[in-house]
Amino acid sequence: GSASGWDPTTDPNVFSYNDWYGLFGQYPTCTPNASHNVDTNPLFVDAGNGDYHLASSSCLVGKGNNAPTFGLHELDIDLEPRVYRTSVDMGADEYHP
Repeated sequence: GSASGWDPTTDPNVFSYNDWYGLFGQYPTCTPNASHNVDTNPLFVDAGNGDYHLASSSCLVGKGNNAPTFGLHELDIDLEPRVYRTSVDMGADEYHP
């Protein structure tokens, strides 16, 4: 991390399309940087009870990478379609109404 002088939030060759919520002291924003990373509260439905689905108001909805390096599986961790609307969401579990 920042103690080593390397900042993964600005290295487009290693990390992109991530939410760095609360890490590296970045100013919270939902506007992606050049590497498509954001620093914002993901707004999970109920993280305290293990529900890590994105809430409909989460700005991570539709901000994922439709063409990742290792391919895009057609289903998310709940075996629901990975793409809802036109773009994938950031994270392992898509928003579904």
